[in-house]
Amino acid sequence: MSYVRCSQENIGNTKLHNGNLAMSAGILFSGSSPSQALRFFQHMGLQSVAYRTYTEHQSSYLLPAVENLYNVKQNELLESIKSDEGVVLGGDGHAVSPLSPDYY
Repeated sequence: MSYVRCSQENIGNTKLHNGNLAMSAGILFSGSSPSQALRFFQHMGLQSVAYRTYTEHQSSYLLPAVENLYNVKQNELLESIKSDEGVVLGGDGHAVSPLSPDYY
């Protein structure tokens, strides 16, 4: 029997490591290019997730979490609008371009 030491804790009872998911989240939420960020880590000699692992984290965990939070915040906003007197939208229907003399 052999024992493999891992310096990262797992998330729950899964084999998903905290640091790996945090690295994928950092790349995604910073707006960085994943291939450039992972290549940078490689050139620096840093251990990092593979591109395939990043895409799995993105599709399985990160984007669903973003979508869930978006839906929660959108519902909160819609509920707050419903509880108010309503929303008044107005305008003259005239779209003014920055190049138009009416803009200035």
